[in-house]
Amino acid sequence: MEPPGLVSMASPTRDKLALFADRFRARADVYAVRWENARTGAAGWMPAVAGGWRKGMDRRGATHLPCTAEVVAAHLVGDVFMGLYPLMPGNTCHFVVADFDGPTAMLDALAYVKAARANAVPAALEIPVRPRSPLHRRRFRSHRAGRGHGPAA
Repeated sequence: MEPPGLVSMASPTRDKLALFADRFRARADVYAVRWENARTGAAGWMPAVAGGWRKGMDRRGATHLPCTAEVVAAHLVGDVFMGLYPLMPGNTCHFVVADFDGPTAMLDALAYVKAARANAVPAALEIPVRPRSPLHRRRFRSHRAGRGHGPAA
């Protein structure tokens, strides 16, 4: 998908999807879905698989679902809560997302952005309406990375 030019609220959906795909380049062979256990309150992320995960299922035989334009579109309108796996083949990534929590979250996030900018790394800070924790997304042209832990939501 070719990156679009200027994108606005009035832009066609295909241009908005192309912008998202350009800014958040990640693995196309898999995406993550969020799970929650109402009984224990535990929550986390897992790869999306055909038929969904079931208790006792052999993980080696699972067929991962690809991250398609349809899945991303459903995520962007709020129908699906998905995450991306940004670590690409060759240990490269094009963006990093850092979530800051706790009473010093805003100070931590500002220090993180300041350090990124001091090292000429493009950085942006997003303060979501909910929950009240700053979220930092960093986009790279090309970057070698270590092993990741979970998807980028």
